[in-house]
Amino acid sequence: MQKIMNQRLLTAVGVSTAAICLAAATCPAQAAVFEMLTTEGLNSTTTPTGLDVTFEQRWREPTIWNLVSGVDDGGDGIPNGLDEIIVDRTALANGNTDLSNEGMPDHSIAKLTGVGAPGTDIVFKQSANVTIGDMEILASADRFFINEERDQPLTINGVLSGSGDLEINRNGGFSNGVQRVDPVTGEEELILFTGAAPNTYTGNLFLTNGSGSQPAYFVADKVGAFGQAATVNLRSTNAGSLEAELQLTDNTIGGEGAFDDDATEVYLGSKAVLNVDAGVNEIIGSGKLFIDLLNTGTFTMVPDGLYTNAEDWIIGDGTITVGGSLFDPADLDQDGDVDDADFGIAFAAFTGPGGVSNSPADLDGDGDVDDADFGIAFAAFTGPGGGPGVVPEPTSLALLGLGGLMIARRRRA
Repeated sequence: MQKIMNQRLLTAVGVSTAAICLAAATCPAQAAVFEMLTTEGLNSTTTPTGLDVTFEQRWREPTIWNLVSGVDDGGDGIPNGLDEIIVDRTALANGNTDLSNEGMPDHSIAKLTGVGAPGTDIVFKQSANVTIGDMEILASADRFFINEERDQPLTINGVLSGSGDLEINRNGGFSNGVQRVDPVTGEEELILFTGAAPNTYTGNLFLTNGSGSQPAYFVADKVGAFGQAATVNLRSTNAGSLEAELQLTDNTIGGEGAFDDDATEVYLGSKAVLNVDAGVNEIIGSGKLFIDLLNTGTFTMVPDGLYTNAEDWIIGDGTITVGGSLFDPADLDQDGDVDDADFGIAFAAFTGPGGVSNSPADLDGDGDVDDADFGIAFAAFTGPGGGPGVVPEPTSLALLGLGGLMIARRRRA
């Protein structure tokens, strides 16, 4: 994946592949980019049970793939590993053909580029765990629809981007009943958003539970998990289903959290619940949280305030704040004071002027963590257990640690 990113960067600044190869002793092969062919019934004429398509193009068959660029590292004509895929079914007038990984073992791809078309775009069957690196959803009149069957995990561990609408649906229920963890393998049966880089997605995201009499578990395991999504919609779509649960992990402490409180409206529909880990205070913008847990067809706006698991739509020991944060921005660990612990978080995020950071320690919002941000933190300093309006001088120990760290970082730079 790093080679792909490096190639794109070099190409963007005008360095051609040929020039790169001439400058190197050997020319490394680029990972392949495959596109799914949309010829109906290319290798399957079986009508999938319960789906809105007539034909399934089977991932494991080389005949359904067109090699657009790069080199197939597996040599089998099937995308996997560092390969990328493009799924665009818009050429089909009736949307009768989807992509299915039926019969595949566990597999991964570096990137999925999707264009929504009528019906189901991809079906991930119960036979395989799937990991996707980056996922880009391009603008389209229809949602890009991924159907995750049964109890297999789906992990997106790169950057989710694009402005097209996306729906990820858990369908078919769990083979072990309603348990989140498979009792045989010990594997958690999750649809997981994770990875190091925040997502940049700006479309409408739908996380749905379409299974019968079963729950669905989604997890936002990083800050910026939903980018700047216009909306995030969580609900069960089957009358017999149990809850559609979205877990917010401890990685969402401080800053925007999983949701961008300026950009994203959150809709909790039928049987939706937020599972907020202990210590997490997820902030949702004022007037941007709506609930309709009983599926009445009318969403009600949740007033500004601090909410706990006393609400029907929250489980776990964390909290949801609707509206402005109840904490000073410099209170990075959100424990009600600005003390050495907060400076420790800021120290770890320090970049110096002109660095790049999405850390909540970037208190002046200029994209880096530098002296200016520490100046803001100094002005807000309270010490342990302090409260608003109490601004004693920082301890000499904190000042000494700050100065030493800054000098050390500058020398390394």
